[in-house]
Amino acid sequence: MKLKLYSILAYLGSIPFVLFALYFLFDYFFSYFPDSPDSSLSFLLQRLFSIYILIIASFIAGSHWGRHLTLEASQETEEAKKISESSQISSQINRWKTYLPLLSNFHALLLWPVFFFCSFKVLLLVFGLVFLSLLIVDQRLFTEKLIEKEYLYTRFLATSIALISMLVSGIFS
Repeated sequence: MKLKLYSILAYLGSIPFVLFALYFLFDYFFSYFPDSPDSSLSFLLQRLFSIYILIIASFIAGSHWGRHLTLEASQETEEAKKISESSQISSQINRWKTYLPLLSNFHALLLWPVFFFCSFKVLLLVFGLVFLSLLIVDQRLFTEKLIEKEYLYTRFLATSIALISMLVSGIFS
């Protein structure tokens, strides 16, 4: 099976999640001096990880906005006009044309106050819920045949890696 570019990028994007989780895990078990200057390193890495998660979550939310634009454009094509004769497909597209930009903005705007005002562990919890919510949106898009199975599978694996890494980071940070 040949991997598509989005799969390669998603899996590469999962690597920092794993590396941060490994740092927090090893730091927890092998840190002999919790009040040493290394604690400032942990704080710095918490902030860097938070920024990375914020970027990835914003990107995924933005991809839903892009899907929304694709749905709008597809309805204007001649091929889509033939498909729109099926009222069920047309109503699904119209529904998602409304929901996707709203959900995309909701997710993106929720991330920023959490990033600025919440502790690292609360941030991981909320961002994890956002990742799950974004995956559920993709699952619904797949159910309504608006995205490919391979894309959903990639998103599921990458999100699972991210969620497990955030859980480990939250427990051991």
